[in-house]
Amino acid sequence: MWFFQAIHDFLPIEEELSKKINSYCIDSRKVQNGSLFFAIKGQRADGHKFLDQAFQNGAIAAVVEKDVEINHSPMPLIHVDNVQETLQKMAKAVITFWKPKIIAITGSLGKTSTKDFLIILLREKYTVAGTPGNYNSQLTLPLTILNVGKPTEFLVLEMGIDQPGEIDRLLDIAPPTYAILTQLAHVHIEGFGSFDKLASEKVKVFQKMQTKVGVYSQDMPYSDLAKSQGKCKKICTSLKNPDADFYLKYKKDSFEVYKNKEFFLSSPSPFFDQKSHFNLLSTIALADDLKIEKSKILKAIPILKHAPNRLQKIQRNGISFICDAYNANVDSMENALMSLGKEKGRKIAILSDMVELGCCQREDHQRLAQIALQHADILVGLGQRLEVMRPIWKKSKKRWAFFLSYSNMLPYISKLVKKGDVILLKGSRKQALERVLDDLNIY
Repeated sequence: MWFFQAIHDFLPIEEELSKKINSYCIDSRKVQNGSLFFAIKGQRADGHKFLDQAFQNGAIAAVVEKDVEINHSPMPLIHVDNVQETLQKMAKAVITFWKPKIIAITGSLGKTSTKDFLIILLREKYTVAGTPGNYNSQLTLPLTILNVGKPTEFLVLEMGIDQPGEIDRLLDIAPPTYAILTQLAHVHIEGFGSFDKLASEKVKVFQKMQTKVGVYSQDMPYSDLAKSQGKCKKICTSLKNPDADFYLKYKKDSFEVYKNKEFFLSSPSPFFDQKSHFNLLSTIALADDLKIEKSKILKAIPILKHAPNRLQKIQRNGISFICDAYNANVDSMENALMSLGKEKGRKIAILSDMVELGCCQREDHQRLAQIALQHADILVGLGQRLEVMRPIWKKSKKRWAFFLSYSNMLPYISKLVKKGDVILLKGSRKQALERVLDDLNIY
């Protein structure tokens, strides 16, 4: 591979073998021909038990730990002290060797959308690579770096965390030249103990000495904390405050952007919800700082779109669906429900409970009940955490039903829906509410 010089100190591998490697993988099911497989010892599975499967799927070698006894292997084994640390050191070494301009994106909401938008805008002027899907963890961010394949001018990386200290490790692997803090919300609080501690971790994205520019929103909680972090230049954005460095005025089907109170650009909007414009504004602000012409920004805006299961409008058998089933917290729930409320037709919200809220669990679910009452005609809920919403909806005259299992909920939905309805599917990832789109067809 092109970066053999960067990794040979951390991976005792022959150069001839390294030339045959065309991808890096930690999941034996996703191995392809020519992959180097990292046998990670995880909480749920031990990669050392899947060496045969990795080989059958095309792996040409595997990185394993020295203290693990392996009686037989169908492929060459590369022994190291710690597979995860080796993977991370390799990624860091590649960054040091390659020296791309790194854009780090973190926050509670909008990381993937911001990353996707920014890559499209940057490609108007630069060569760029970025995180595939949401490969943003301690294991998958290094894979993103190793799998780029060839050097580019910019590397756009999501950085996701759910435990204290994780952002430090990600920033050490890939110190950003530019950083975007999307939005802070009640997500993964369980791992931090409080919203304060979560916010304190997220804003570290601005603290590296290499970081030249940081972008954050004045509209989010802890915006003053974000502003105070590090010594980099800060660009503040807002959908509320015209005095912000970049202000977006959102209309029904279009928007206007002002830079330092002066008109900057206007465009039809590719999005039907309001909060997507937070992410859009951050990308416009950074694109401008990177000297991308307004004409090229305007050219790129119409082709921006969300990743699958994120605020997608889908038509099935005369029924309109808004599928936003990738994740759930009270802020994204509110945004999705507000979008539902703007639609014409009978509005049905199919929601699952929200996870990893820690101390905010009860309060946020009660708030969700009130928000749903404002925007939905009918509420269908899935998950035991929604029980705190029952008394609030019970007092209303609207129709509602809560279920503990998907199998019990599905027949109810099938009898409930009819042509002309607008249905919001919004829930936590583990509930995978997007399956309703296919499963309803069998009833």
